[in-house]
Amino acid sequence: MKRGDLTVPLTPELEPFRDDLEYFMRTMVRKLHINRHKKFAEDKSIKTLMNGLTGELLELDEAIKTESQFEAALEAVDVSNMAFLVALKAWQMTKTEYEETQSGNT
Repeated sequence: MKRGDLTVPLTPELEPFRDDLEYFMRTMVRKLHINRHKKFAEDKSIKTLMNGLTGELLELDEAIKTESQFEAALEAVDVSNMAFLVALKAWQMTKTEYEETQSGNT
């Protein structure tokens, strides 16, 4: 596998959704690339990222009410990307840092 390729094994139950999953994930990667100037999770707190996720959920809700199916789907991708950034931040934190986040100290 060359750098840049990503292979994700699918269970038989997910196999019928292979093309949709690939399209969704490719769109996630494109949007992360487009927004790379905003950086990722390194310099943001979990609270800040969660606020961003809440904002993206509100944008998705509004898009479903007022935008095309495609635009609504793109907003869903933004929600997924923000959730990814929350996960990324959690994975980057030490146990102590994460516990401080849980207790509201950061």
